[in-house]
Amino acid sequence: MALSRSSADPRLHAAAASIVKSLGGTWKPSGAMCRCPAHDDHRPSLSVRVGEHSILFKCFAGCSTIDVIRALRTDRQPIPKADAEAELAGGDARDSKLVGRIRSLWKEARPVTDMPAIAYMATRGFSGPHPALRYHDHVPLGRGADVRFRPALLAAVEADIGVIALERLFLDPRTGLPA
Repeated sequence: MALSRSSADPRLHAAAASIVKSLGGTWKPSGAMCRCPAHDDHRPSLSVRVGEHSILFKCFAGCSTIDVIRALRTDRQPIPKADAEAELAGGDARDSKLVGRIRSLWKEARPVTDMPAIAYMATRGFSGPHPALRYHDHVPLGRGADVRFRPALLAAVEADIGVIALERLFLDPRTGLPA
Protein backbone atom coordinates (compact mmCIF):
# COMPACT_ATOMS: atom_id res chain seq x y z
CA MET A 1 0.00 0.00 0.00
CA ALA A 2 1.43 3.38 -0.99
CA LEU A 3 1.88 5.99 1.69
CA SER A 4 0.06 9.27 1.23
CA ARG A 5 2.30 12.31 0.84
CA SER A 6 -0.46 14.63 1.99
CA SER A 7 0.46 18.01 3.45
CA ALA A 8 0.56 18.42 7.20
CA ASP A 9 -0.40 22.09 6.72
CA PRO A 10 -3.59 22.51 8.78
CA ARG A 11 -4.63 25.54 6.69
CA LEU A 12 -4.94 23.34 3.61
CA HIS A 13 -7.03 20.75 5.46
CA ALA A 14 -9.28 23.44 6.97
CA ALA A 15 -9.80 25.16 3.61
CA ALA A 16 -10.52 21.85 1.85
CA ALA A 17 -13.04 20.91 4.55
CA SER A 18 -14.76 24.29 4.17
CA ILE A 19 -14.92 23.97 0.36
CA VAL A 20 -16.32 20.43 0.55
CA LYS A 21 -18.95 21.44 3.12
CA SER A 22 -20.05 24.42 0.99
CA LEU A 23 -20.48 22.05 -1.98
CA GLY A 24 -22.63 19.55 -0.09
CA GLY A 25 -19.98 16.96 0.77
CA THR A 26 -18.60 15.51 3.98
CA TRP A 27 -14.88 16.04 4.60
CA LYS A 28 -12.64 13.22 5.76
CA PRO A 29 -8.85 13.53 6.24
CA SER A 30 -8.33 11.37 3.15
CA GLY A 31 -10.50 13.71 1.03
CA ALA A 32 -14.07 13.82 -0.19
CA MET A 33 -16.49 13.84 -3.10
CA CYS A 34 -18.88 16.77 -3.53
CA ARG A 35 -20.87 18.62 -6.20
CA CYS A 36 -18.73 20.40 -8.80
CA PRO A 37 -19.28 24.19 -8.88
CA ALA A 38 -18.21 24.41 -12.54
CA HIS A 39 -21.29 22.64 -13.92
CA ASP A 40 -24.89 21.89 -12.91
CA ASP A 41 -24.01 18.90 -10.74
CA HIS A 42 -26.80 16.79 -9.21
CA ARG A 43 -24.56 14.01 -7.88
CA PRO A 44 -21.08 14.40 -6.43
CA SER A 45 -18.49 14.30 -9.20
CA LEU A 46 -15.73 16.49 -7.73
CA SER A 47 -12.89 14.84 -5.83
CA VAL A 48 -11.17 17.13 -3.32
CA ARG A 49 -7.88 16.06 -1.70
CA VAL A 50 -4.99 17.75 0.07
CA GLY A 51 -1.65 17.31 -1.69
CA GLU A 52 1.86 18.22 -0.60
CA HIS A 53 1.57 21.88 -1.58
CA SER A 54 -2.06 22.60 -2.41
CA ILE A 55 -5.64 21.41 -2.53
CA LEU A 56 -6.21 19.03 -5.47
CA PHE A 57 -9.42 19.02 -7.52
CA LYS A 58 -10.59 16.40 -10.05
CA CYS A 59 -14.02 16.57 -11.68
CA PHE A 60 -15.04 13.15 -12.96
CA ALA A 61 -17.74 14.77 -15.14
CA GLY A 62 -14.99 16.35 -17.25
CA CYS A 63 -14.59 19.94 -16.00
CA SER A 64 -11.02 21.24 -16.13
CA THR A 65 -9.29 22.04 -12.86
CA ILE A 66 -8.98 25.69 -13.89
CA ASP A 67 -12.77 25.88 -14.43
CA VAL A 68 -13.35 24.38 -10.97
CA ILE A 69 -10.97 26.90 -9.38
CA ARG A 70 -12.58 29.81 -11.27
CA ALA A 71 -16.02 28.73 -10.06
CA LEU A 72 -14.78 28.47 -6.48
CA ARG A 73 -13.20 31.92 -6.66
CA THR A 74 -16.43 33.33 -8.11
CA ASP A 75 -18.10 31.97 -4.97
CA ARG A 76 -15.31 33.65 -2.95
CA GLN A 77 -13.87 30.38 -1.66
CA PRO A 78 -10.26 30.81 -0.49
CA ILE A 79 -7.86 28.32 -2.08
CA PRO A 80 -4.58 28.52 -0.14
CA LYS A 81 -1.26 26.92 -0.97
CA ALA A 82 1.21 25.62 1.57
CA ASP A 83 3.47 28.32 3.03
CA ALA A 84 6.51 28.63 0.72
CA GLU A 85 9.03 29.11 3.51
CA ALA A 86 7.67 26.19 5.51
CA GLU A 87 7.63 24.01 2.41
CA LEU A 88 11.23 24.82 1.58
CA ALA A 89 12.40 24.46 5.17
CA GLY A 90 10.47 21.23 5.67
CA GLY A 91 10.71 19.94 2.12
CA ASP A 92 12.59 16.84 1.15
CA ALA A 93 16.21 16.77 -0.02
CA ARG A 94 15.11 16.78 -3.69
CA ASP A 95 13.26 20.10 -3.20
CA SER A 96 16.26 21.59 -1.42
CA LYS A 97 18.62 20.53 -4.23
CA LEU A 98 16.27 21.98 -6.86
CA VAL A 99 16.09 25.35 -5.11
CA GLY A 100 19.89 25.29 -4.83
CA ARG A 101 20.24 24.67 -8.58
CA ILE A 102 17.72 27.42 -9.32
CA ARG A 103 19.65 29.93 -7.20
CA SER A 104 22.96 28.91 -8.80
CA LEU A 105 21.53 29.37 -12.29
CA TRP A 106 20.21 32.83 -11.35
CA LYS A 107 23.60 33.86 -9.89
CA GLU A 108 25.44 32.62 -13.01
CA ALA A 109 23.10 34.53 -15.33
CA ARG A 110 24.17 37.95 -16.63
CA PRO A 111 22.26 41.21 -17.03
CA VAL A 112 20.61 41.44 -20.44
CA THR A 113 23.26 43.21 -22.51
CA ASP A 114 24.05 40.80 -25.35
CA MET A 115 22.48 38.68 -28.07
CA PRO A 116 20.06 36.95 -28.25
CA ALA A 117 18.32 38.37 -25.17
CA ILE A 118 18.79 42.02 -26.13
CA ALA A 119 17.30 41.28 -29.57
CA TYR A 120 14.26 39.64 -27.98
CA MET A 121 13.76 42.54 -25.56
CA ALA A 122 13.96 45.01 -28.46
CA THR A 123 11.11 43.16 -30.22
CA ARG A 124 9.07 43.59 -27.04
CA GLY A 125 9.82 47.31 -26.73
CA PHE A 126 12.27 47.09 -23.81
CA SER A 127 15.48 49.08 -23.95
CA GLY A 128 18.58 48.58 -21.86
CA PRO A 129 19.13 46.08 -19.07
CA HIS A 130 16.18 45.31 -16.80
CA PRO A 131 17.07 44.29 -13.21
CA ALA A 132 14.33 41.66 -12.99
CA LEU A 133 15.58 39.81 -16.08
CA ARG A 134 18.84 37.98 -16.74
CA TYR A 135 20.34 35.98 -19.58
CA HIS A 136 22.07 32.60 -19.41
CA ASP A 137 23.45 30.81 -22.47
CA HIS A 138 23.36 27.27 -21.00
CA VAL A 139 19.97 26.58 -19.32
CA PRO A 140 18.78 22.98 -18.93
CA LEU A 141 15.65 21.86 -20.77
CA GLY A 142 14.39 18.35 -19.97
CA ARG A 143 15.69 15.73 -17.55
CA GLY A 144 18.17 12.91 -17.34
CA ALA A 145 19.38 11.53 -20.67
CA ASP A 146 16.96 13.84 -22.53
CA VAL A 147 18.39 17.08 -21.10
CA ARG A 148 19.48 19.74 -23.60
CA PHE A 149 20.97 23.15 -22.89
CA ARG A 150 19.67 26.28 -24.58
CA PRO A 151 20.11 30.04 -24.19
CA ALA A 152 17.29 31.59 -22.16
CA LEU A 153 15.98 34.80 -20.70
CA LEU A 154 15.34 34.25 -16.97
CA ALA A 155 12.92 35.94 -14.59
CA ALA A 156 13.22 35.13 -10.89
CA VAL A 157 10.27 34.27 -8.68
CA GLU A 158 11.15 35.50 -5.21
CA ALA A 159 9.77 35.03 -1.71
CA ASP A 160 10.96 36.45 1.61
CA ILE A 161 13.63 33.74 1.61
CA GLY A 162 15.04 34.66 -1.83
CA VAL A 163 14.76 33.15 -5.30
CA ILE A 164 12.54 30.03 -5.21
CA ALA A 165 11.78 29.51 -8.92
CA LEU A 166 12.73 30.71 -12.40
CA GLU A 167 10.61 31.46 -15.42
CA ARG A 168 12.61 30.50 -18.52
CA LEU A 169 12.08 31.82 -22.04
CA PHE A 170 14.28 29.80 -24.38
CA LEU A 171 15.64 31.87 -27.26
CA ASP A 172 16.92 31.09 -30.74
CA PRO A 173 20.62 32.07 -30.54
CA ARG A 174 20.61 33.49 -34.10
CA THR A 175 17.42 35.56 -34.10
CA GLY A 176 16.66 36.26 -30.45
CA LEU A 177 13.09 35.05 -31.00
CA PRO A 178 11.48 32.48 -28.69
CA ALA A 179 12.73 29.00 -29.59
